[in-house]
Amino acid sequence: MKVILFASQKGGSSKTTLYRCLAVAADQAGVGSVGMIDTDPQGTLTKWWKRRAAQTPNLLRLRSVRDDLAPTLEAASAAGLAYVFMDTQGAITESLAAVVPYADTVIIPVRASPDDLEAVPDTIRIMEAAAKPYAFVL
Repeated sequence: MKVILFASQKGGSSKTTLYRCLAVAADQAGVGSVGMIDTDPQGTLTKWWKRRAAQTPNLLRLRSVRDDLAPTLEAASAAGLAYVFMDTQGAITESLAAVVPYADTVIIPVRASPDDLEAVPDTIRIMEAAAKPYAFVL
């Protein structure tokens, strides 16, 4: 199972929109079962999932990132999920630091604006400190 993390220090980077589009595309492409985890306290991804008629990709619910993330990912792997996509809060937080170790790859959405570009170095430092491969989507 591969865990794809979407992270950006800057809110408004279209992180959640990109995330859900890629999760649905992976699900529809038939790469295997796809799960989604929403670690953002705003719960935008969770609200979107509840509005949908489709029940896939699967929403994997956490009560607490600290307590539930590892067992939820273990259960997802045991259930045969091919991918788990994780959405994060648009800020550098303890929550981000808690989820980065579980990521196989990190996607960092960035808008072409000075504000977004100023936020990138902090995000890169976290990914490099954790030795996680990352890519930007502009």
